[in-house]
Amino acid sequence: MKDTLDELSDSDARALLLRVANRDKAAFRALYQALYPKLSRYLLRTVRRADDIDDLINEVMWVVWEKGGEFRGDAQVATWVLGIATFKSYRWQKQWQRQQLILSQHLNASEETVAEHADDELLEHGLAQLSAEHRETLELTYLYGYSCAEVATIMTCPLGTVKTRLHHARKRLRQILEAKHLLVGDAS
Repeated sequence: MKDTLDELSDSDARALLLRVANRDKAAFRALYQALYPKLSRYLLRTVRRADDIDDLINEVMWVVWEKGGEFRGDAQVATWVLGIATFKSYRWQKQWQRQQLILSQHLNASEETVAEHADDELLEHGLAQLSAEHRETLELTYLYGYSCAEVATIMTCPLGTVKTRLHHARKRLRQILEAKHLLVGDAS
């Protein structure tokens, strides 16, 4: 059997998928490895956020693991999996847009007003400039709605650390966005 989906024949992919439907973990690993390069390229073109590609691939492959036995064989395995990837990427994009809106609303509630025409990509750029800990703390709090205590548990750090990270993350994000002229300054 060949190493990637580009080289893997549909009959080999079908054989692997049949074994996956029977909960063969080795077959799943082989199919995952074969599908990964093509899925990665496809999803990167679709969602354009490299940080999220592995998570999306895992979501797609979870469906393959769960629904492999429901594959009817009307299309090639690659086509079927890319269809799942398309559906997942559309759902991911809608969720990402909702999260950006929620983050924007929370920033507004913190007496920060995001300019009416703020571009989502610039906000994303601002978030990308934060350290991983600051970005994750902001996302868990504002995007996913966890309390500071819950974030402390998730991140396995003290509650005070979470509060400090939130303070510094909001301050740094404000500086980044002001530098990009995304925030409307206080006229007073």
